Amino acid sequence: MINLDPNSAEAYNNRGRGYHNKGDFDHAIKDYTTAIQLDPHHAIAYCNRGIAHNSNNEYDHAIEDFDLAIELEPNLANAYCNRGLSYGRKGELGCAVGDFTKAIDLKSDFAKAYYNRGVVWLHLQEWERARTDLTAAKNMGEDIVAWFQNFYVDVATFRERTGFELPEDIVEMLTPQPPSITEDKEREATRELASDPEIVKSLERAEADVKAGRLKRWSDVKRDF
Repeated sequence: MINLDPNSAEAYNNRGRGYHNKGDFDHAIKDYTTAIQLDPHHAIAYCNRGIAHNSNNEYDHAIEDFDLAIELEPNLANAYCNRGLSYGRKGELGCAVGDFTKAIDLKSDFAKAYYNRGVVWLHLQEWERARTDLTAAKNMGEDIVAWFQNFYVDVATFRERTGFELPEDIVEMLTPQPPSITEDKEREATRELASDPEIVKSLERAEADVKAGRLKRWSDVKRDF
């Protein structure tokens, strides 16, 4: 696309995202910068470059970019959320809470902003507020355990870094839970069924009958009642 249209800010912005997803933050920043040079009002490119600076631990540069993105597009919730991350990693926790709160005000179902604000509350030992925000993110269907592990590895590492002992219920909330006995049995039964050649053939015949119109799926039958 860039070969066809060297002045396409969107093409550079999108290629920057590709580099970012590969973990090549320097090339991502370079492409976002070109996008901004081609279109100085490209708020998303500023936001994306800020995210790349965050990934490079360049928090002051990131904040500058998020400031510009917000100036161009004041309702850009993602810019507030990511600027909150920059402030949080600099230790400016009050500013971080303010930005995450603004992101939630702009987008009430912004699970990542709830989670991030919850983690800041952990650092401030505001356990009830942390519990509320982490629960909100979890109830939105997000894997907050994976998010927590991505940055802190586990609760023990968080304790070592901060010196804080988390309440037991929050520890449980942020710790991977072993599968239940029922889930184990269900998985084992599924594996056994999938390994039975007669059952596999039967399922294949049923699928062929459905496609040929000789059988209906249960979801279709229910609609007939």
